[in-house]
Amino acid sequence: MSTGLTHGLPVVLLILGIVIYLRTATRPAPYRLSEKWARPPVLWCATAERIPGNDGSPLTVGGGTSGRW
Repeated sequence: MSTGLTHGLPVVLLILGIVIYLRTATRPAPYRLSEKWARPPVLWCATAERIPGNDGSPLTVGGGTSGRW
């Protein structure tokens, strides 16, 4: 291996890691229960994912939702 690759690559990875770590993401302010909800509605959905088991019978992971809106 060349010396440039041996010494340069770890330095580049270190600088890249520092830049990614220090970069601040724009996040909304946390919601407090004392505040009025002013954000769009959130709909959570659960789907039944089928995973094959060891014996050939499917295993259902997750569940479904039901109710009245």
